[in-house]
Amino acid sequence: MRDITILYYSANNQPEGFEEKIIENIKTHAGNLPIISVTHKPTDLGQNIVVGVHDVCYPNLFRQVQIGLREVKTKYVLTCESDVLYPADYFTFEPDGKFKVYRYNNVWVLFPRKGGNKFHYKGFSDGAQLVDKEMWLRDITKCLGDKTVWYNKDEKIKTISYHSNIKGFGDDNVITFKTDGNVRHSTWCSRAIRPKKRLKTWGTIKEIKARMNLK
Repeated sequence: MRDITILYYSANNQPEGFEEKIIENIKTHAGNLPIISVTHKPTDLGQNIVVGVHDVCYPNLFRQVQIGLREVKTKYVLTCESDVLYPADYFTFEPDGKFKVYRYNNVWVLFPRKGGNKFHYKGFSDGAQLVDKEMWLRDITKCLGDKTVWYNKDEKIKTISYHSNIKGFGDDNVITFKTDGNVRHSTWCSRAIRPKKRLKTWGTIKEIKARMNLK
């Protein structure tokens, strides 16, 4: 048995029909990996933990991760987010055990809320990584504490540390979408790599928008 659990976390506030497509894609490619989903509202994905509706902000996102990590029984967690579309090879990766964090390094961004007509290269994302469960839980708990306290969107927390022991993986394209449901509507993109109108895994902007129920 593979020592990996998929951890999905969501505020369930994505555009209508969009998150359903994200979940459908995860189910298609997850194989026999166990899934724990931590969501604001009931969600049909693996072992679902419903936390209720809270402000959409990073402290609450990490609280959801913390709640999910406490239920994980495997050494590693594979992150899945409600605004990220993953190719099949994301779910088949096997860590060699030498690193604490394995980050998918072929991530592209689409900005549909701004009428984006190109994919921009981001490289990596916290929403596309495989992480040592115990390390991640320890780091988050150092910042948030053990009590399940929820935050408002204006509150700040200490930066959650990321281990330097990182290795990249991945071949096909991961797409992260900046929709109206995101915590932030902007993100860093590389200026060294030219934007694309088509990705080999997914096709054109028009095709991907139609697939994901995006206008």
